[in-house]
Amino acid sequence: MNTQPKLEAALVWDGAGHLAEAAIAALVDGELGLLPDEAVGHAGECPLCAERVGQAALLAVDIDVALEARRRAARALAPVPANAVHVRRPLPWVALAAAFVIAIAGQVPALRELPAVMVRLPSVVLHALPVYARALALAMGQAHSSGLLLKTWFATATLLIIAGSLVARLAPRSMSYRRAS
Repeated sequence: MNTQPKLEAALVWDGAGHLAEAAIAALVDGELGLLPDEAVGHAGECPLCAERVGQAALLAVDIDVALEARRRAARALAPVPANAVHVRRPLPWVALAAAFVIAIAGQVPALRELPAVMVRLPSVVLHALPVYARALALAMGQAHSSGLLLKTWFATATLLIIAGSLVARLAPRSMSYRRAS
């Protein structure tokens, strides 16, 4: 049995037999217990009242979206306290290992071309060395701070070999490399 008090009739109905603003707000807020059953039924049967309830609901959603955007903007612009500690996120080792396994599995069909790739590898590595040197420096800094320098060296060297193989494999076949005499 519903013992919740109901809104007075003057707040539920306007003078023309349609729902008043208070009743529409109660419907939009889901406070059906505040309304008499005939008011809830009227909202579903009367096209004018149903449209007004729908517009009020859409307005409520728009207001919620705008407020959330404002909250996000305020959080983004909030000043960082001077005594805040910057915490580095750990490297995603599981994701790196999965990427390594996928990269190795992708190279299995190319093993028959390995001798040709190995011939071109030094030249490709030499061209890509500045990028890999920067990546290596970043990885070593992270690994040194977390005590995983040796593992980072191994992973970086392995990724360098894989990336070089991929670059050499994807290089156009018409390119020719001349040996210095």
